[in-house]
Amino acid sequence: MQKRVNTCLTVAGSDSGGEAGIQADLQVFNYFNCHALSVLTATTAQSRSRVLSTNEVSLESFSDQLEVIFSDFEFKSMKTGMLVGKRFIECFLEKKPGTIDLVVDPLMVSTSGTDLLNRDAWALMKDVLIPQASIVTPNFPELHYLLNSQGIESGEVIIQKFFEELGVPVYLKGGHNPQAPSVDYFINSDGLWTLTTEQLLVKASHGTGCRLSAALAAGLANDLNELDAAIKAKQYLSASLKNYKTLKSGQAVMAPLSCSVDEIRVDLEKIL
Repeated sequence: MQKRVNTCLTVAGSDSGGEAGIQADLQVFNYFNCHALSVLTATTAQSRSRVLSTNEVSLESFSDQLEVIFSDFEFKSMKTGMLVGKRFIECFLEKKPGTIDLVVDPLMVSTSGTDLLNRDAWALMKDVLIPQASIVTPNFPELHYLLNSQGIESGEVIIQKFFEELGVPVYLKGGHNPQAPSVDYFINSDGLWTLTTEQLLVKASHGTGCRLSAALAAGLANDLNELDAAIKAKQYLSASLKNYKTLKSGQAVMAPLSCSVDEIRVDLEKIL
């Protein structure tokens, strides 16, 4: 008897360095035994340390990819990463079915400072795309951008502000929080939790946000509830950081994960 698998879609850019973007998402979907679908928004010339250029695909190509995927496949969840600009977000919103779980990774600016979403599209992402999401996965800087805050609030405070404003479940990644990089936050209508794993000496972290959002999408595709999907995504990310690989040059990279994530302990604390 043939084994049936669930199907996940990523709508994102390509990372020529192999650690982030669609390349990372496909690795995650395959790890969680999901058939991986992809819609390409842009190619990037980048490594872990810099983005030399970003080059969007034609809007016609983007629209055609969505047309085929949404017409010819059945799937339960998808994620968005790099969406380039207004026209791409509008096209995606016009074509996407309303019955599919959507995880939005609100990529706006790369760690090296390169814009990944045209600034005139930031309001559209916040006001139109994110309210249609099942879960949104910002890091601390992205959440401050979206709230137009000064970056001084704690994770507990800022995630509550965002949830109260938009009513969308939020997974707040802690990696950009120097006080507690191993502590993430998750909030939905059932409450607010911290998710904590052991603090690691991180050697490679490029693409962590992509992998986290992809793991959440895979969890939803595999019928986990929102909180259990968040726990599984936290386990996956911690295992990936712990089990980095080293190239012949000596460079540490995030690579496809082969070990079980079940041995990763996540301390879950409900704080609201």
